[in-house]
Amino acid sequence: MNCTSIDIIKIGGSVITDKSSYLKVRKENLIKICKQLENWNKPLIVVHGAGSFGHIVAEKHSIQTGFKDIVQLNGIVKIRQDMSSLTQEVVSCLIENDVKAMGFQTSALAYS
Repeated sequence: MNCTSIDIIKIGGSVITDKSSYLKVRKENLIKICKQLENWNKPLIVVHGAGSFGHIVAEKHSIQTGFKDIVQLNGIVKIRQDMSSLTQEVVSCLIENDVKAMGFQTSALAYS
């Protein structure tokens, strides 16, 4: 069996977004990170936090306390849409900096 090590890098949501401003990307920080990954010499998985693309809506709909009411579904749907948008920002930046990248919705792995 050939085992190859894979590096996993987590980009904090508060690093690449302004958590006080809904859907605000800190492009300068994101670009710096993507440029640093351009010459990475090992297989790499990049994950990112939610920042202002998740936490603001989660708080508004009390999602961080767990699912308790059907009215929270609107918030859950909005967070998924917003997180897809942030993932696209990250993937686009990586590609623009010659890092092969593809977005993947991690919530698709959830099961009960």
